[in-house]
Amino acid sequence: MRLVDIGRDTQTIISELADMQSAVKRLTDVDQELSRMIKSFVRHYHDQLNEQVILDKLRFPDMHERFDTIPDAHEETLKWLFGHDDNSDGTRVEASKAFITWLQQGDGFFHISGKVGAGKSTTMKYICSHNGLDEHLKVWCKGAQLARGQFFF
Repeated sequence: MRLVDIGRDTQTIISELADMQSAVKRLTDVDQELSRMIKSFVRHYHDQLNEQVILDKLRFPDMHERFDTIPDAHEETLKWLFGHDDNSDGTRVEASKAFITWLQQGDGFFHISGKVGAGKSTTMKYICSHNGLDEHLKVWCKGAQLARGQFFF
């Protein structure tokens, strides 16, 4: 074998080693990305599992009973609350605006108070069941997933 042939063989080997090194680098990158994705999936699965455990611990057989026993509001009685009553007086219009603004932009609590039997629970059932509630709350959550709960006691 001549020196020239050995030189060519050496160059070929060097070129093949460089190609192998690139392939190993790509595989390492893929491995790292797969590892990241698996860890993310496991974290997400773990979070979902924890959420389900919490929800299962909060659940009890008669949990919807109180909500179901609250009478439904007459359809005309509370429609002003979501701004759907053209005959509302100024006080109701202002209360409706304040409530909708709070749903869309507020934080903290919107306090509803009244005497025993005044209809606080009926009002809350109406609000929780109203088709427009989620629409207003989606403005508030600015594209994040909306999650809401309700509990009546």
